[in-house]
Amino acid sequence: GVKAFFNSGHEICSHTVTHPFLTQLTTAQMDYELQHSQQFLESVIGQPVRDFASPYGDYSAPVNNEIKKYYRSHRTVDEGYNSKDSFDIYRLRVQNMFSTTTITQYQAWLDQAKATNTWLILVYHRVAADADTYDTYPADFTKQLDAIKQSGITVKTYSDALDEVTAQL
Repeated sequence: GVKAFFNSGHEICSHTVTHPFLTQLTTAQMDYELQHSQQFLESVIGQPVRDFASPYGDYSAPVNNEIKKYYRSHRTVDEGYNSKDSFDIYRLRVQNMFSTTTITQYQAWLDQAKATNTWLILVYHRVAADADTYDTYPADFTKQLDAIKQSGITVKTYSDALDEVTAQL
């Protein structure tokens, strides 16, 4: 499970206990979701879990205030790129992968990130042959990885990229 995934080199970030819409919870309920998810994951992997991604991309200023109590960052599903001039560690922007994302669109994201020297975070929900709206087909995923390789863009884990960016601020 999670421990094997972590041990094989993958990064573990928190995503709540029950996957609720955080904006619909009381502060106490939010704190439970944020803290217990973090504690459970840390007990499984034996390492700190410092970063968070909100379910459904649902957040608000009060939600972010609660996230700040437990995590050093919040990855949203808000579209965009992350640069020094627009950097908000509690509103990290992304490009969301869908089953309909074309290789042309994907290449444009890579080109834009490279041209503007911005941090591009790609959000994949699932890679699967029976891809749903928020999924990516395996053949498309292979093309996307090839495009990254051809681009010469440096690929880093979320945590390593955060360390690098925050050191430059």
